[in-house]
Amino acid sequence: MKHVIYRIFLFLLGWACFLTNVHAREALTTLDETHVQASRDGPDFKNLPHSVSVITAEDIARSTASSVSDLLSREAGLNLMSFYGSDKKASIDIRGMGDTAVSNVLILVDGVKLNEFDLSGADLTTIAISQIERVEILRGGGSVEYGDGAVGGVINIITKRGYAGQKASASFEATRGSYDMEDLRANFRGSAGPFAATVNLSQLDTEGYRKNSDLRSRNGSVELRFMPNEVLDMYVRVASHRDEHGFPGYVSPELFRTERGRRSTPSPLDRGWTDDDTYTFGLNLDLERYGKFIFQMSKRDRVNDYVMSPNSAILIKEQLDSIQSERKDYSLRYDIAFKLLGGTHSLSMGANRQLGNYARYSGSQAAGAHAERKMGDLDRRGIFIKDTIALPANLTLTAGARVESFRTNMSDEQYSQDCQWIYIPIPGIWVRGPCSPYAYRANNSQGGTWRNHGSEIGLNWKPVGSLDIFGSVTRHFRSPNIDELVLALPELRPQTGKTAEIGVRLNPVKALSISGTLFKMKNEDEIYYGPDSVLGPVNRNYEEPTLRKGAELEGSWQATDNLRLRLNAGYVQPKFVGSGADVPHVPRKTANLNVHWSPVTNLSWTFVARYVGSRFDGNDIDNTEVYPKLPAYAVYDTSLRYDFGKWDLTAGVNNIFDKAYATMGYNATYYPMPGRNGFVRVRLHF
Repeated sequence: MKHVIYRIFLFLLGWACFLTNVHAREALTTLDETHVQASRDGPDFKNLPHSVSVITAEDIARSTASSVSDLLSREAGLNLMSFYGSDKKASIDIRGMGDTAVSNVLILVDGVKLNEFDLSGADLTTIAISQIERVEILRGGGSVEYGDGAVGGVINIITKRGYAGQKASASFEATRGSYDMEDLRANFRGSAGPFAATVNLSQLDTEGYRKNSDLRSRNGSVELRFMPNEVLDMYVRVASHRDEHGFPGYVSPELFRTERGRRSTPSPLDRGWTDDDTYTFGLNLDLERYGKFIFQMSKRDRVNDYVMSPNSAILIKEQLDSIQSERKDYSLRYDIAFKLLGGTHSLSMGANRQLGNYARYSGSQAAGAHAERKMGDLDRRGIFIKDTIALPANLTLTAGARVESFRTNMSDEQYSQDCQWIYIPIPGIWVRGPCSPYAYRANNSQGGTWRNHGSEIGLNWKPVGSLDIFGSVTRHFRSPNIDELVLALPELRPQTGKTAEIGVRLNPVKALSISGTLFKMKNEDEIYYGPDSVLGPVNRNYEEPTLRKGAELEGSWQATDNLRLRLNAGYVQPKFVGSGADVPHVPRKTANLNVHWSPVTNLSWTFVARYVGSRFDGNDIDNTEVYPKLPAYAVYDTSLRYDFGKWDLTAGVNNIFDKAYATMGYNATYYPMPGRNGFVRVRLHF
């Protein structure tokens, strides 16, 4: 596979050089074209009545981040939760959801949900950071448009895409770094008449900071678009991901204190393999004053094989457990703008449906198949309507509602056979008689059908052009994931909640922008994995409501033509109502500082400082500190970049002071993050 990637990489490089020569004369007199793929929220995303952030392609180019999770963790109120220090098994928490962030924070790529319907969350290894055009972060809102799971917030990743009339372009990137890291990426975009094509390829190989934390990842995607006129935009996209990775596990407090101990593993043979393919078809029909129709359907097939604590005397392939899932998503949306009763309306309405099948195979394969199988399916349907009304006195009112039905079922099955037993009086023994063939037979099943409701009302007021004051109230919900039903109390039910927020956005001069938000989120029946007096640890609903109150602050200042500063901070109190205990794994304080300085033309220096406060151990629900808190940490990164025109060279060091830290820990054990590491990156673009 590696040789194939290299050959494709070189092929595209040669093609790009040829196309560059063809257009060389034209480039002497014509500036490069740029085209930004609009998000579903349109150009007014920054004016929503919620706390929002946007990461642009320029921000990404300046960043020292080498992974998607690292990039996202540097925004206000977003906290990285990582088992192994890479995008694999990493999640992003928004507004203090803790361990359940994988189910309470939605991540989308070009409008398709990256979150799976089990507890695996969104696999960030399936997208290379170089493919990203823009990232839109919506805190608190999103339940009306996106439905189930949009509780803490929504992260919408928009990739680089082609369009009709676009000049052919290509970019190539190669990075070498610590831990034998080699990262190769290629992107090609071009058009011919009404057709446009985009190809993305990437491969990542790293041994990882710890033993058995290696990752071998391969990604490829192709998108073909047909845009014959300004009315029709139709596309087909195929994306494929393959990876192999190790599970290094946790370390004890004693091992965590030393460099050698942090890099050790108690599980040197635990491994996983992922095959993930997504097929998407989309159709946009812009009828101008009659509105715009947006239709999208996608199919995702995922196979995740893994082996835990294998027996060295048995072949690995005979010890593999497997998770297999198939998901189909359909969505139809209609947007129209019109004037009515003194206001200008931007009305959106839509419907969506999700169908899913899930199977988890585990246990010994002595009888020719896995001893256990868990089978599940789901059917989720929703409709929504949302209206944004521009009123006199610079007021904008937003109101919307969603109704969603959710049906799911999960059965626990054993691979066995039924046999007849015959009693023989003399000598008084039972003898096995005829047996049926081996087959999977259900022991128990659990599921349900629920109807959920989401709503939103918000208001923006711009007393002057540079000041935006906003507020909103959102009702959100989250249904049980399909594999949460495998081990759950019979009365497990969806969680519901409300978020209220108020904030300001200030842009007094072009070089300075400041925003601040206060929020309060209360959830009822929040779903978690916790102890039961009879069954032991199970998926259940918290008996107490949870209450999260906090604030987010963001500021950006272009101090001079050569110096830019960005500062953000987040604060959250993640409380259980009644006991007053904090939700585990949630830091109350987070902050990020980004300094970008260009002392001379073509040379730039970036410095990033990240601070994360202390958190309670993942299993310390009552905050007794029977397990010590995870300590606060500050990490500093830096990079130096020189731009040579068509190509640029970047060298950087992350975790400059070799800070020992962990973002997650259970029962006083830790999952160490990487120590000091460096990289050199070369980018070439035509």
